[in-house]
Amino acid sequence: MLPAVHSSVFQRTIEQVEQLPADDQLLLVEIIRQRMIQHRRSDLVRQVSEARAAYRAGDVHSGSVEDLLRELDADETRESCSGSRTSYVHSGVDCGKTLSCANPSKQPCVS
Repeated sequence: MLPAVHSSVFQRTIEQVEQLPADDQLLLVEIIRQRMIQHRRSDLVRQVSEARAAYRAGDVHSGSVEDLLRELDADETRESCSGSRTSYVHSGVDCGKTLSCANPSKQPCVS
């Protein structure tokens, strides 16, 4: 949606909610809160599932934060680093860091 359209729809929604009795407003807030919790749970389940699949495929390396930082430092010092993508998992959850490396053996890239 365009920002102006989104803003006007949002404003109309707020105005409609304000027309509800206070108890209904509280119930609506609770329903929305519970739905947001469920969305976050679903996202987490999907991320964990993707991380596990990547781990089973050998595309993920477990390690400490120090290992990841060392890898990031090594990656920055290389002039050119392309090829396979390597994702890192810390404590079983994908940390969101994806590094490129020219290492077809899927071992951590080090200089």
